Amino acid sequence: MEPADQIRGAIGRILSSKLFAEAPGQCKLLNYLAEKSLAGKADELKEYTIGTELFAKPDSYSPQSDPSVRVQTSRLRTRLDEYYRTEGVDSDVVIHLPKGSFTLVFEPRRTAPSASGSGPPPSFPASLLQHLKHLRHSRFFAAVGFLILIVLLIYQSLVVQQLKEEVQKGKPDPNVARLWQPLLSSPRPLTLVVGMPIWMRLRGGYYRHTSVSSPTDIPYSSTVQEVFAKVGEKPVRLEYGYNGLGETVDAFLLGRLFQAAGKPVAICRSNTLSWEELRSNDVVLLGSSKSNPHLRDMQILVNYKLVRGGIQVLNPANGEPRLYEPTLNERDEVIADYAVIARLPGIGGNGYITILGADSTAGNWAAAEAMTDPRMAQQLVANMTDANGNLPELFELIVRAEFQSLVPIKISYVTHKVVARKPAAK
Repeated sequence: MEPADQIRGAIGRILSSKLFAEAPGQCKLLNYLAEKSLAGKADELKEYTIGTELFAKPDSYSPQSDPSVRVQTSRLRTRLDEYYRTEGVDSDVVIHLPKGSFTLVFEPRRTAPSASGSGPPPSFPASLLQHLKHLRHSRFFAAVGFLILIVLLIYQSLVVQQLKEEVQKGKPDPNVARLWQPLLSSPRPLTLVVGMPIWMRLRGGYYRHTSVSSPTDIPYSSTVQEVFAKVGEKPVRLEYGYNGLGETVDAFLLGRLFQAAGKPVAICRSNTLSWEELRSNDVVLLGSSKSNPHLRDMQILVNYKLVRGGIQVLNPANGEPRLYEPTLNERDEVIADYAVIARLPGIGGNGYITILGADSTAGNWAAAEAMTDPRMAQQLVANMTDANGNLPELFELIVRAEFQSLVPIKISYVTHKVVARKPAAK
């Protein structure tokens, strides 16, 4: 078989796979890039060319203001990687889309000789198995891990010192205090719950997948089970020792706020939060359902849902998108994202459950920044105040943030919806 025919056959199998069946836009892009690559014209492709030729953008299309081509390219790259970890694990041709390029790379599946014929299939060298074997014999990673630990300890020390200095400055900004007034005046204990993703410890390192937010999810995640089968082992133990930068900053910003307001507050990890605490306390959940299984199990949001890939709008109004999704650059870095901020009734209608969540850890940081920064609080109060000058007691709010190196540099109000408190059952 000619190489071009072999490649087209591989493209056809990808396009007919279950994974790609639900992504027509990425199928269209893959087929387009494949034909251009096989014709030797891929180097001529530019973002503008793809937008106008493939996606029927107008001549006035500007890639700087419309990142849709970059977003589709990034999703195609991610979906190809997932395809070769699952349905395409036995493919004889592997197709890559390098970052920062529109040229597809076609490679034969590399194989390694096996004396016994047992163990993980030789077609798995580019997967987690290769990384695990490398980790087992590398002292470099141990040294890097030690340095990271030292940096985190120094950072924690600086955060504690800064918190003490901020508390001594006085009371919080008036607009910030208005946003948080129901919790500040509540007689119930207040708990900040930091989202802690679950990590699966294998012999060579740690593994995490977004389909798993609690131990009970592991048997039902096909991707995780396939990885275990290929590696030939299951987790030695489960750990919750690491979380994102955004959730850490959230805890600091809100801890500083409540300390300055004189409101006693406790902090706990999401994996240690009990349903009794959730029922008895006012609770602020930091992070998405990926690291807060209670948030997933309660399904408490009325108008929105935190999903993999953004914030789903459950009942879109006219002109409202069905999904608020992050924007990525050509290196797959988040440069803009949306966050949902909600204050809702607690279990049984008692007290409050507050949610600050996003799809990315940078978005989580932006949510707390929006609710604690005086200038942003002024913008939120102005947009959410009703004709009588009152802020809603219960609400679901969407903000958008732009980032540089995952640091929010601009946050803006998008929309909010007032949530009615249901009357107590008699």
